[in-house]
Amino acid sequence: GKPVAAVEDCSRPLEGLVNQSLLVQLAAPSQAPSGCSIDLGVLVVDLRQWQALDVSARVDYWATIHARTPDAIGRIFAQPLDPRAALSTAVRGAYVRLAPRWNVFGLGRRAYTPPERDYWVAEWRRAGLADPFGGAPSPVRA
Repeated sequence: GKPVAAVEDCSRPLEGLVNQSLLVQLAAPSQAPSGCSIDLGVLVVDLRQWQALDVSARVDYWATIHARTPDAIGRIFAQPLDPRAALSTAVRGAYVRLAPRWNVFGLGRRAYTPPERDYWVAEWRRAGLADPFGGAPSPVRA
């Protein structure tokens, strides 16, 4: 399995978050990520897979590469405090792509409609998962 499931955010591609040319100069052309970043608003983590694949070490690796790159030659990440850069780079190719409908904010809304909520609760029960909404009538994203 994969350690993460996430909605892709193609409005913020990895090419805009990661300095591709600098990464290639640092002799890591095969590690130059491309494509959509992941939207951190909906991130489903399989903790066993996360641990088995040591994703924390991957994120730490990319954060360390960024921190150790001298300012004089540039920065690996465009926004140093943007967690999407390190996480998207660390899990690229190792996540399940969720449909955009998982991202309520991506639809310009703040909550699921009752029929949508009922649909997802039924799907999660079928899959043997607990109701993440805890029975809330109109769950919202904080």
